[in-house]
Amino acid sequence: MEVEPPAPSRAQPRDRENPGVLMVTPWYGGSGGGVAVMTETLVHSLQEAGVRCVVAELVGDGWWPHTRLGAHGELIVSLCIRQPDPRRSRTRGALAGFRTELAQRTVRHLVRAHGLRTAHFHYVMPAYSILERICRESRLVTLATFHGSDVSALVEPDARSTAAQLLRSCAAVTTVSAALRRRLSGSFPYAASTAQVIHNSYSTEFADIAQSVRATRRDIEVLFVGNLNASKGVDVLLGAIAVLRHRGTEVHAMIAGDGPDRRDLESLARGLDLGSLVTFVGRQDRAVLPSLFSRTRLLVVPSRAEGFGLVILEGQLCGAAVIASDVGGIPEVLRHGRTGLLFRPEDPVSLADAIALLQASPALRDNLAAAGRARALREFSPGRMANKYASLYREASISQGVPQLREAYFGD
Repeated sequence: MEVEPPAPSRAQPRDRENPGVLMVTPWYGGSGGGVAVMTETLVHSLQEAGVRCVVAELVGDGWWPHTRLGAHGELIVSLCIRQPDPRRSRTRGALAGFRTELAQRTVRHLVRAHGLRTAHFHYVMPAYSILERICRESRLVTLATFHGSDVSALVEPDARSTAAQLLRSCAAVTTVSAALRRRLSGSFPYAASTAQVIHNSYSTEFADIAQSVRATRRDIEVLFVGNLNASKGVDVLLGAIAVLRHRGTEVHAMIAGDGPDRRDLESLARGLDLGSLVTFVGRQDRAVLPSLFSRTRLLVVPSRAEGFGLVILEGQLCGAAVIASDVGGIPEVLRHGRTGLLFRPEDPVSLADAIALLQASPALRDNLAAAGRARALREFSPGRMANKYASLYREASISQGVPQLREAYFGD
């Protein structure tokens, strides 16, 4: 059965010299988090550079592939793929096979209808083991990008097996930071010399909104934006505010986000007697964030782990000074003492010292904010990221190279 998606939009010109890209991701656009924002930004930037893009968004449930158009006219096809499970009945196994057959027919149609040459997988997940095979059988050159927590998940057998398959068969592999490449090479030593680093960027839409926002005053002393889970370290921020209060300095903080730890964090704030100093405002729509950042003096990113740190760039674009933990890819985004301040991870006292320093020195705070914004615009623009990926697609298509890895690296 052939799935007939909408005709290519005017933003997707067709020509033989500029083959298209199938962008594969579990999340795309909207408020789906960093991976969703990054893949949408990449697609829009590639289209502006004349590269045709079709998005394959993996969904958790469903049968028939569904299509819609994105914000820039890009075609988005939703696919549901289930891995066969030997513990399930034959009927369920047959249903999983039917989904795979639908995905295979859909990919083949997209390749023919849109002149696709490359498949770019984002955020490695087990279902990619099936889809990557489908793409290779459809004569697509495959690439993969690791984003962060997908590397942490390599302790799981299915995730590790999929990562090994992609590292074996993909013409190129990238990570969003050098720190993430080092973590990946810890599981697969060959990746230390083969994986390339291409940093993420802020989105053009976010930058345009940030440019238009003019806050009358910066009335938010400290702001956190993100998911409320253990890896984001909000408890460390609460501890730092308690340290400052013990020292006789009251600092007000706004926590913008939601997640599994929200109730525990609210309880912790009450236990530390911070009820009057900390406000939980819940998850904010991305369209609201530029105005929120533009009212902020200090954006705090207290993460325990971070593959890149998109929120840092977004805060810097809006003129907020940034204090962040010295973990993962954050030091590649924020230069300590030049475009912001780093503090020791999981150390409330170190964070309290950094907050106190910038609270006491508005001139330093403004200088760091200005330098951070200038570097974000200069080194992390969407066009810069898109150009690097476009070059990688061309090189991969020309070489058709497939890394030859020794089985010793993937024996488990």
